[in-house]
Order: sequence, then structure tokens, then C-alpha cells
Amino acid sequence: MGLLVTPLKFSIAVLAMVVGLAHPASAQTDRRLLQKTSLDFDNATIGDVLKDLAERHKLTLALSPKVTERECDQKKVMVHVAGTTLGSALNRLRAVSPLVFAVDRGELKVVLQEEDDERLYPIRYPTIGWGPLVEDVDSLKSGLMGVTGLRWKEIDGRGGSIGDLTPQGLVIEQSSRGHSEIRQLVADLAVHARGRKPIPTAADRVGLRIADALRGPLDSPAREIPLVEFLKQVLGEQKLGWQIDVNALNDEGIELDKVLLKHPGDKRARYSMLDEALKSHGLARWAVEEVEFVTTQARADQTTTARIYQVGHRLDGMNTMTALMQQLQNNPELGSWEQVDGEGGFMFPLGHLLVIRQTAAVHGRLPQLLQ
Repeated sequence: MGLLVTPLKFSIAVLAMVVGLAHPASAQTDRRLLQKTSLDFDNATIGDVLKDLAERHKLTLALSPKVTERECDQKKVMVHVAGTTLGSALNRLRAVSPLVFAVDRGELKVVLQEEDDERLYPIRYPTIGWGPLVEDVDSLKSGLMGVTGLRWKEIDGRGGSIGDLTPQGLVIEQSSRGHSEIRQLVADLAVHARGRKPIPTAADRVGLRIADALRGPLDSPAREIPLVEFLKQVLGEQKLGWQIDVNALNDEGIELDKVLLKHPGDKRARYSMLDEALKSHGLARWAVEEVEFVTTQARADQTTTARIYQVGHRLDGMNTMTALMQQLQNNPELGSWEQVDGEGGFMFPLGHLLVIRQTAAVHGRLPQLLQ
């Protein structure tokens, strides 16, 4: 019984609320995904990492026939993180490959994302807390479709679908990958609708520790420092996780050993040197799933996530939700928006909440803009 790679801060609580529908074993969370594990690999293949995880967690590795050597034995992994969970570890592999992973009945199953997208099943999601905020069901459906960035029949002609809103909940048909994203969104809605903030998770706390580690000065003489050496010194020595998307770098012809940080020997913050070096090589970074993740700027611009913002304090007779959304969409620092430019981020209102799908860089700016 298992669903892959759901963000663990929601997996148990939300699944306890998903009731009333029969669905396959893969719609549930296998407790083995909560087992502690570690990843300590430099340029290993994804296949080797999967074999190692399967052996350590006593799972049979089951690859789909469509998973070729290119996806499994040619994709590389550079990641160092200890004390994480198996679910989060699989997410780290998911972030740098076109593969989807599931733990089901003693097997670690591996399929292509396109295969997973074709395997749809329904789950009824509770609307406790946020249901009363819905004024227009059609707007809710289009908003959920837009903010998730998944395949939907109504938009793409193929993919998932959203049923009618009832007192029992909202039935959504999606893939396992899609449901893992929707679970997180529904859980966040339930918390924010009550005017609360989600309880910080282990990953949230690690993210703060990573930020603190990058804030201080580098205690070494003036010199040029290779990126990998810098991450090992600053994060590794404090047992903090980091990951480099070497496949994305290779695709753009960026040589990792030539990404150097110029340390002038003064008291500059570590993150300042890191960001300067990454920007000069067309790279970007953000904290996710207990690691500092480094990839190309092009990949960062294509990677979006959904977050929920409480904006009731910004709304009054003069400043409506529509006006607030227009202010954000007209802000050049926030990039493009699908509702305006046909591509980019997406936002939809729900009562006093604003659900926004955008890049990590934009999410980093939004809290200050929405104060």
C-alpha cells in the first residue's frame, strides 16, 4: 500500500481524511516512506541509487519496461543529505529525472512520468474549513486546474477531472503524481482558511538552518573556491543537505568544476558570494526537501510550486481582491502570468486567500509585497 513521494508533512493527516471512495493501493501511503535514510552520492547513476535504497529498505526494485537505460543508467545524481525519509529521498531523484516512484506491497516501483500521467484514479478530498469560502464552483475548478499545473481533460483534452462540490467533499481524478500535489494544496487550504499558519516541518526547520549557515562570513583567506568544495565546507560540515542538478548543467554545457566562488577574504556573507557565482554561470538555488538545490536558471524558471497567502488584511472597500491581483500581475519583478501573457505563474482567489503558483524566486518576494 503506498503512494510515492508525497510531501511528508501532509501524508498521514490528509490520508486519514480521504474517505468514502475505493481506490488502488497506490493511492495510500506506505509507512516505509517514513523510514529514515540518507543519500551520499557524487555523480552516481539513478539506477545505482535506486538499487542502494531498495536494498537498505528491503524492497524489490521493479522498473517499468518503458524505463530505458537513458533514464536510469545515464541520468546522474549528486546529492548529500542525512536523516531524511525514504519519501523525501525519492523526491530528490524525482527532481532530476523524468521518473515517478512508488512503494507498494514491498516493491519500489519506477515508471516514466508519462506512464503515471495516464493512470488516473479518483479520491474524495474533504473541504473542511475552506469549503464555505467557495462562491463559484466553476471558478474553483478552473482555479485548481490552473494552480496545480497538471494535465486536465477540460484544458488539454486528456488527464484528470474535477467533480462537483458536495458536503462530503470534492472528488478529483488524477495520477499519483497529481494527487501528491493536490494533497498538499488541500491540507494547506484547511490550515490557512482558519487563519493559521502551517506548523513548521522538519524540512522547514532545515531550510532555516541552511539560510543561517549561508548568512555568516567564510572563515578562510582570499581565494577561488569550487562550488562543490564550498557546499561541502559550509553545509556538509554542519550536516546540512545539498544537491546539484548535474543533468541540467550538462544539458546546457556548464562544466561544474569551472563554477568558482571568488572569496575576497573579507566579511561578506556566504550567500552573497554563492549567488554571484551562480548568476555568472546561469545557475540558481533554493531550499527544498531538506537540501539546498542548485540547478540552471532555465530550469528554475520552469519549476513552479503552489503556495497560499492570507491577504484579508490587504482587502477593504478601496482595495479589492481583483485590484490586488492586478497589482501583482503588473509588477515586473514577478515575471509573467498565465492569465495575462498565456504563460508563467497562475493565481486564483478563495475568500480571503490567494493561491499562487510561481517560481521559488517569486515566492521569495511575495511575503514582503503582501505584508
